Amino acid sequence: MFRHIKRILAFLSIILIYFIAKEFLELYVYLHAVHPYVAYGFIVLAAGVLIYFVGIPVYRILKIPKAPTPLMNEEHLEKELPRRFERLKANPHLKSIGFDLAPVPRTKEGYEKVMTILRKESARIRNKYVNRLFYSSAISQNGFIDAILILSSSVNLVKETFILYNGRVSNRIQYHGNTAKESVQRDEKSCRFKDQERGKLGDESGQSFL
Repeated sequence: MFRHIKRILAFLSIILIYFIAKEFLELYVYLHAVHPYVAYGFIVLAAGVLIYFVGIPVYRILKIPKAPTPLMNEEHLEKELPRRFERLKANPHLKSIGFDLAPVPRTKEGYEKVMTILRKESARIRNKYVNRLFYSSAISQNGFIDAILILSSSVNLVKETFILYNGRVSNRIQYHGNTAKESVQRDEKSCRFKDQERGKLGDESGQSFL
């Protein structure tokens, strides 16, 4: 499932990059017709805008530590909850609003109670960027600028959401304390071992027959 989601996101990213490149070239050709130095200045300005509004936020996202991965089986939730509550003690938003975690029971219901607070703040952040993007794109009236605004808003929305939850999301699922990738690797090794054993048995049977 996660593999398909990643493919869809990669496809949408390629479309967005194509749109940005197309609009950039059209604007560059227009400015170059006005004067070459104007076009060169536009390249420098566009590079600076991309670095400041996209590159730096992406770098900050990569510096954020990974959040705990989702559990495949709720039977292991009791072992995982204490660790997640320990992470919540360092949550910047909960600290800023003075939320006290001490009386919250270390149960699934208690965890959902805390998540409800974070979800409300997440919705506020999302609405802030959606409204800002709506008004700014209505004013710009230029495809390239609109594309930069969309890309910048998307990256900064993700960054603020990760900061809110005190960790960037991971696409791995935990199986009994291990990640899905590790479990798949173990299954593949087991299958290869079984195939090798079958091959040996087949060779031995063939030699016995001869």
